[in-house]
Amino acid sequence: MKFELGNPEHGWVGVKLELADTCLKFFASDVPNDPIEGLIDAIRTVAAGREVSLWWHLEPDGWYFEFTPTPQGVRLQALYAENSDRAAAELRGEYRGSLDAVLLPLWRGLRRFETYAPAAPHWPVLRPGAVASLRAVIEQAAAKN
Repeated sequence: MKFELGNPEHGWVGVKLELADTCLKFFASDVPNDPIEGLIDAIRTVAAGREVSLWWHLEPDGWYFEFTPTPQGVRLQALYAENSDRAAAELRGEYRGSLDAVLLPLWRGLRRFETYAPAAPHWPVLRPGAVASLRAVIEQAAAKN
């Protein structure tokens, strides 16, 4: 699995997610929610062993990343929804792996994103230390499995 975020521009960020047999590419908006902060929170939630859903708004369509803990680690499902209608979302990709195999690529993508020093008007500023602290969260959760 690979995950990349582009340099944000005017409230939009490029997203690339490579799963086992699927490559998803899209541009997500920071309105009405910040999906980068949502991803940070989602990593913490799934590392704690709870399901979580993350919405990437495309104005009006959307992607949903569904994280489900499994006995072997995590299942990540990527669902596309016209008009961001979650009830009608279609599965477009899935990846199952250990916590490390799923969460570390996401963390690496966030670390690269952080180097762009996102700031208004291009993107909301990241919480200081929010991304860096995820590494320890992932390692602690992986050690428990």
